[in-house]
Amino acid sequence: MDQILHAILLSDKSDDEKKLCVDHILASSLTPEQSKSVSAMCWAMWPEGTSPPNVELLTYTLKQLPMQFIVCSRRYLNSSAASEPDCFRWMQEETRQVEWIPVIKVLFFFLAMRPTEKLARVYAVLQHCPTVPFSTFLVVKDLYLDASKLAAVLIKLGRLPMRGHTGHWLKQFLLLLVKDEQWVVLVKGGTDVLLSVAEQLSGHDTVLGSLVVLETIFLGYQENADVFVAFFAHFHDRLAPWFEADATALPTPTLVYLHEMLQGLLFAFPGHPLLQTKLVELCRRLPPLPDTFDVDAYVEALRWKNCKQGDQSPFGASTTEDSGSGSSGSGGEDSVIQPALYEGYIGLRNVGNTCYMNSVLQGLFMTPAMRHLVLTSSPTASSTKRSLDNGPITAEFRALLRYMHDSHAACVDSGRLQRSVTMTSPNSSGYDVIRRFRATLAAEFQTSRQQDASEFLHYVLDKLSSPGGVSGVPKSTFQDMVGRLFTGKYARRITCSRCEAVSTTVEEFMDMNVPVPTSSPASLEALVQSQLATELLADANAYFCDACHDRVEAIKQTVVDHAPEHLILTMSRFQYNATRGVREKICTPVRCSTTLLLPVDAISAGIHYILYAAIVHAGSRADHGHYYTFARTLPEASQVHETTTTPRWHLLNDSRVSPVDDALVLHTLTQSTSDTPYVLFFRRCLAANGGGDDATTRGDR
Repeated sequence: MDQILHAILLSDKSDDEKKLCVDHILASSLTPEQSKSVSAMCWAMWPEGTSPPNVELLTYTLKQLPMQFIVCSRRYLNSSAASEPDCFRWMQEETRQVEWIPVIKVLFFFLAMRPTEKLARVYAVLQHCPTVPFSTFLVVKDLYLDASKLAAVLIKLGRLPMRGHTGHWLKQFLLLLVKDEQWVVLVKGGTDVLLSVAEQLSGHDTVLGSLVVLETIFLGYQENADVFVAFFAHFHDRLAPWFEADATALPTPTLVYLHEMLQGLLFAFPGHPLLQTKLVELCRRLPPLPDTFDVDAYVEALRWKNCKQGDQSPFGASTTEDSGSGSSGSGGEDSVIQPALYEGYIGLRNVGNTCYMNSVLQGLFMTPAMRHLVLTSSPTASSTKRSLDNGPITAEFRALLRYMHDSHAACVDSGRLQRSVTMTSPNSSGYDVIRRFRATLAAEFQTSRQQDASEFLHYVLDKLSSPGGVSGVPKSTFQDMVGRLFTGKYARRITCSRCEAVSTTVEEFMDMNVPVPTSSPASLEALVQSQLATELLADANAYFCDACHDRVEAIKQTVVDHAPEHLILTMSRFQYNATRGVREKICTPVRCSTTLLLPVDAISAGIHYILYAAIVHAGSRADHGHYYTFARTLPEASQVHETTTTPRWHLLNDSRVSPVDDALVLHTLTQSTSDTPYVLFFRRCLAANGGGDDATTRGDR
C-alpha cells in the first residue's frame, strides 16, 4: 500500500486528484502494519528539497494517520534551531484536541526536565501555537510530574515573555492545577508568577498575555480579596504609565479586554475604596464596553468554583503581605507573622466570606468601654464555669479581644496557630482564637456563606448580655455590664384625646433602626427624628381606651427614655421586593455626621454622641457585596465638636489596616451610593462646655 501511495505522490496528477486518491486509499481500513509503512514512507519524503517538495500534500496524508502529530512535534522539538520549519507549521495549524494530548505531555515533561538553554523550541511552540483548552480534558496525573516539578514548570512558564499565545498556555496550566486542586503547587509558585507576569504589563507585546494570566488568578480566586489586594500595586503601577503617556498605543481590543477585567475586579472585590478609586480612574480612560457585556456573568464564569474556603483555602495560609519580596510564601506555622503597623489597630483574616463577622468584631473592639471591660474583668472560677456552661461564646469573645489588644501582629490570622493567653487557658500556646470563637457560634455563622452584619451584631450582643437563656441563672458581672453599655429604652405613650388618660410601654433596645428613604437623600438626624415623631391614631387605626371603653382618637408618641452609653444606629437598607421575589438594597445616600444629637425625654438639650466606628456595606446588591469598617480611637473624654487633635480614621478591611483621609470617610458617610454606611457606633460625649451630657450629671433614667 505504501508503494502505491508513493507512486501517486510522484505522479503528475494535480494536488486535488492526489488528495482524492489518498482519501480512497486511507478509507480502505489499513492494517496497523500498513499504516506504519505508509507513515514511514511519508516521513522519508518529508524534508524539503526531496522529491516531491509538496509538504502540504504529505501533511494532508499524515494528518489522517494515527499518532503522526506526535512524531511531527518530536521532530521539531528535538531538531536544531534551523531545521523542521514545516513540522512547526503543522503544529501552528493543528487544532484537534486528541492529537494534542501526547504533545502537551511532552511539552510539560521537557519544561520540567530540560535546562532552560535547551528549551528554545518549547518556548517557540508556546508563543506561536494556539493552545487547545487542555485543562478541560487532561488531569494532572497525565503529566507524570510530582508537586515540586509542577511548581517548577509553573515558575518557568511565569518567567517567559507573555508574547503571542504564551499567556493562554499559562492560563490553561493554571486551570488544570485548579481543577485537580493542586493548591500546594499554586501557593509555591503563584507569587513568582504574579510578580513576573505583572512586570510584563509595561511591554507593548506582552501586556495582553499578562492580562490573560492576571485575570485568571485575580478573578479565579474570589473567596477573599487578599491575593488581589496584595498584588494590586504591582498590577496598577505598571498599567498607569500607559494612560499617562498614550493609551491609544495599545490596540483597541486590548483596551476593551482590560476594561472588562477592571469592571470585573470592581464587581468581585467591592469594599476597597483606596484601590477602587484608582481602578475607576483607569476605566474612565478606556473605550466603552460592548452593550452585551454582563459583568455578573463574566465574573461568575471566571470564578474557581471548586476553591476551598476557610482553613482549606488554597491561599489562606500564604504570606501575601510579603508579596513585594519576590519570594513565594509557604504559609503554615513557619510563616513570619507581620508586625503591627498601627498601634491600637489589628486586621482580621477573612476565612471565607467572613467580612461581615470581621467588621462587627472590629466595631466592638473599637468600643472603648467594651475593650476596657474585657481587659480589666477577672471572673472568679464559679462565674467562669457558669459562663462556659451557658454561653461559651462569652469566654471565647473575651479571649479574642484580649488577643487583638495584646498582639503585636498586623493581623489575627486563622490560617496559622497563634499564641494567646486567655482567661480559659492561661498557659496555652498555639491557641487559635478565631477558630475557637467561631466554633461557639450558631451553625449559620460557621459556614462560608455571606451573612448580614447587623444580624450577626444582634446575635453576639444578645449572647454576651444574657446568661445563655437558662431560667433561674443570674447574669454574670460581665453580661450585666455589656447590657448596660449598649441598652437604651424607648417609652411609647398613647394619650386618649377624650379622657387624656396616658398608657406607657417601656421597651429596651440594643440598637436604633433607622429607615432609609428610597427617593431623596436625608440627614441622619432627620431620620432619627422621624422615628420619634408624633402619630395620630384615628379611623381604622383608632385606639381602644380602657378608661373610655371605646375606640377613640389618640396621640402616640415614642421617646428615648434612657440613652445608652454607646449608641448603635442601623440603617434599614435592605428590603424585600415582592414583585421580583428578591431582597434588594436601598442605595440612597444618608448624610451621616460624625456627631449626633439624640433627643431624650426629660433632657431638653438632648444628649450628644460622637462617631467612633462605622460598618460600611460595599456593593449595589443585597446578595453580593463586602463589609469593612472605618474606626478611630477616641480620647477618654470626647467633646461634642471635632478638633484638629481628633484621632485619625483607619480603614479596617479584613486583614488590611490603613490610615485614611477624613475626606474619604466623609464622602462615604454622606454621599456614596455604593459604599454605604450600614451600622454606626457612637459614644456618649461631654458637651462643649463640660455640662449636661456627662454621665455624672445626666438626667435620663
